Amino acid sequence: MKYLITIYFLLMVWVGKGQEILVNVDVGDAIPPTALMGIQNHPTGKLDLVKASQEKLIILDFWATWCGACLAGMPKLDTLMREFNKELEVILVTKEVQGYVDQVFRKRRELEAYIPQLPIYYGDTVLNRLFLHNTIPTYVWLKNGKVIGITEEVTKKAVELAIEGREIGLRMKVEKSYEKLDKTKETLLQFLYKHSAPSSEVFRTYSFWTGYIDRLGPTGGFWHQLSIEGEVVRFTGTNFAMENLYRTAFGRASTYINDAAVEITSKSPFFVSRDLSGMEYEDWLVKYGLNYEVVVEPGKDIFEKMQSDVIQAFPEIHARIVPTLDTCLVLEIFNNNPDKKWKVEDGGFAQVDVNGSQTLEAEMISLMIKFEHMIFYRSKYPIVDNTGYLGKVNLVLNGRLQSVSDVNRELEPYGLRLTKKTATYQKLLLEDSPM
Repeated sequence: MKYLITIYFLLMVWVGKGQEILVNVDVGDAIPPTALMGIQNHPTGKLDLVKASQEKLIILDFWATWCGACLAGMPKLDTLMREFNKELEVILVTKEVQGYVDQVFRKRRELEAYIPQLPIYYGDTVLNRLFLHNTIPTYVWLKNGKVIGITEEVTKKAVELAIEGREIGLRMKVEKSYEKLDKTKETLLQFLYKHSAPSSEVFRTYSFWTGYIDRLGPTGGFWHQLSIEGEVVRFTGTNFAMENLYRTAFGRASTYINDAAVEITSKSPFFVSRDLSGMEYEDWLVKYGLNYEVVVEPGKDIFEKMQSDVIQAFPEIHARIVPTLDTCLVLEIFNNNPDKKWKVEDGGFAQVDVNGSQTLEAEMISLMIKFEHMIFYRSKYPIVDNTGYLGKVNLVLNGRLQSVSDVNRELEPYGLRLTKKTATYQKLLLEDSPM
């Protein structure tokens, strides 16, 4: 006998154990005696934090090469350090070793991307233990022998206030310890129940919701489990925005990844996260974040189940697909005898590789997903495939890919190009249901 058990914990907050505040050295505390040696891009290569903070404002910038927000904030720090060169010293602090960072920087230099010129402390094993944090960037402000701030941003006004010996006027970060759910090894249901999880013989197929789960923290996300046949049979989303659930359910995890083809007219507070970031986003997520898991048997359409669930759970929201004529980025074939063959015959090697991010057994939809997720994530133009080809493909795109012309440079040998033109695309419209 097959079971289909749908459990709705609608908008309930799963109450877990209280989270331990991660505090070692906190705002207002004295700086422990700490000497840094081997600082790169630094006049002497060494720094006594207590002594240096008596002479200048010191800002420790905790970062990593994979953190886009960290890299995006560094040009401002470069500018501030030049402007306040006698009163301010910024030290970039990373756990990563110099050899690895140098490789990343070489790649960025080839792409003509920004490379920080600030002092860098590589392979840190000390400061990350003194100033505990879950998220980066994290900025630690040191002045006159004390920690005067731990923030997620740096502003010119705050630097001026700190130099004057006044409060910096920025919100302080409060970090907590969180439990980790490895979605590849454990379902959300198993995580919540732990040793008292119901038998998998009973719960073979199910779906359920909860509100924000505090013990998982704000760094959630979602994951798809595939069957042997390559079908999606489990979706697990933790502490994420409801908009992303609608995108996945109605886009079948292959479109509506970027913002261009999604229009939200609903006034629901569940759809206000786009313009929020950092701690403001975390505040919103605690109130309106969701957890959702669905498991189906192989052969069943998981995305139809997801659509049914959101319609039943949130009747006040109306989701519909609307054919829309507007300016799009349209992928077309302009040369049927290209220098590089990209259509894969039966049994041939199929891949889409974009700067090392590889999808095997790839079809054209794989390239469109790469476009939406990696290159045109913030594009204001929907992306439309007008090639008419449904088979396997072999496409490799490398180098600087930050514009349509960059992408077309890599597509040209394959006889493909993206053209900005009027076309029909399928818009996902999220609106308030009629009363």
